Amino acid sequence: MSNVQSLINMSTLARLADADTEAQLVDLGAMALNPDIKESLARQGAKRKAEVVDAAAGEILNLVQNSEAFMARQVSMKAALLEQISGIDKTTAAVAKARAYGFSTNNFLPLASSVGMSLPAGTKEALKSIPKDWTVPAAATTTAA
Repeated sequence: MSNVQSLINMSTLARLADADTEAQLVDLGAMALNPDIKESLARQGAKRKAEVVDAAAGEILNLVQNSEAFMARQVSMKAALLEQISGIDKTTAAVAKARAYGFSTNNFLPLASSVGMSLPAGTKEALKSIPKDWTVPAAATTTAA
């Protein structure tokens, strides 16, 4: 939808919000006209009023649909951000563990690896990673921070 069309649609909604939908477009009682002309004017006024209300109802439906799509995109973006946060939390925990391991064992190679540094060629695999059964000593959690 173009910006011009969007402005026209918002104008329709604004007119509806500001309109007295019970009022006639023209005060026919104040006019000294032929009764047939007054009747025709009343019908045409009612028809125009119905067209404005129908147009506004269509715009309200479009607005509701657009808001639903917007909210769905927001929820999707939030889920993606939460997934990123979870990954960051895991990486941070792994770096903290590798740091504590380094202070505990004087082997800082797992820390270097966990922060993306290249290890020297020929480094033994056993030195590159933290043993699966190793846990952070209680003293390391308070002093390594």
